[in-house]
Amino acid sequence: MAVINSICECGNAVLLNVGDCIRNDILYWFLSYRCENCGKAVEVDGTDKIPERIKKAIVEQEGLWGLFFTDNKELARIKYILKKEPNVLSKLSSHNLSSNVTTNMLYEGTNNEMILLYNYMSGKGIKGLVISNLLY
Repeated sequence: MAVINSICECGNAVLLNVGDCIRNDILYWFLSYRCENCGKAVEVDGTDKIPERIKKAIVEQEGLWGLFFTDNKELARIKYILKKEPNVLSKLSSHNLSSNVTTNMLYEGTNNEMILLYNYMSGKGIKGLVISNLLY
């Protein structure tokens, strides 16, 4: 889980707990905090694209991850699957099929985004996919 410094409506500094997770093959993002000053508690989650502020915090604190393919023969099939079923990618934050396919990287994002895409592509019979942290 990542944290973001913020301000409560009462003016007190708070830490927002943010992150993403996969439940039943669906990517969720979440945000929560409790203000020690006024007692306000907030919990928000969603299944739409991860808000950029939250995604930025997750990536900064948990790393940027990439999904790579190891078999160049699979690229045409991968592109076909992703073009035929664009809803698979609609929930991934604003990253498109990487123009960096010369390094065999398909997408980049949070670890959970890459796990979700990996699971989907594996389910379609694509073999030789690897998830790797790009910052190490």
